Amino acid sequence: MSGTARTTIETRVESQGRTDPIPFDRRGAKRVGAAGTVMGAFYDAFGDLVLTPVEIADWSRHGVGLICGTPVAPGSRFTLYGDTLPLPHLSGTVARCQRVGEKYRVGLVCEARLAA
Repeated sequence: MSGTARTTIETRVESQGRTDPIPFDRRGAKRVGAAGTVMGAFYDAFGDLVLTPVEIADWSRHGVGLICGTPVAPGSRFTLYGDTLPLPHLSGTVARCQRVGEKYRVGLVCEARLAA
């Protein structure tokens, strides 16, 4: 790894904060902190459903970061429902799931919504 690449990675970690459980994000948009609890419906590859309350940790233009009490497999489909969402529901794909203490930090990629 060249000195320039190492400096870029170190700079990204410092700008995101070392307390972030997912330090090397490849986000195209900045995260914004959020709070609230919504209901998450997660569908695995076999079509099985897990319905669980989740805490919203942060938002970005393309996704949502959650704190969840249940592990969720990356690649699973999801739909979030709740009054604190900007839309009646959000759908997309689970990008990552990482254990953090007793809970799981889940990264979601939301589907783009098209105007009618």
